Amino acid sequence: MDKQASEARSYLLETFNADLHDQKQVQAMDKALVQRLTNKIDMNQLSVILHQPLPAGPDLDRRIARKMAKHFELLMLGKFSG
Repeated sequence: MDKQASEARSYLLETFNADLHDQKQVQAMDKALVQRLTNKIDMNQLSVILHQPLPAGPDLDRRIARKMAKHFELLMLGKFSG
């Protein structure tokens, strides 16, 4: 799961032209993505976590966090539906 989360993080950051300035932000985002991959949180909770400041989340802009969460859902649908 960690590798999938890391790959998804890289893809999402590149797709949405976002940048994480701190290793702790990277770890917070990976942790949130793993929680979503394991169904411990839903899309809305992922969006909230991505917007939260450290240590809970990577402190992304609210709009970008929402778009990333939605896009991540589509990635999960594509990966796990077929």
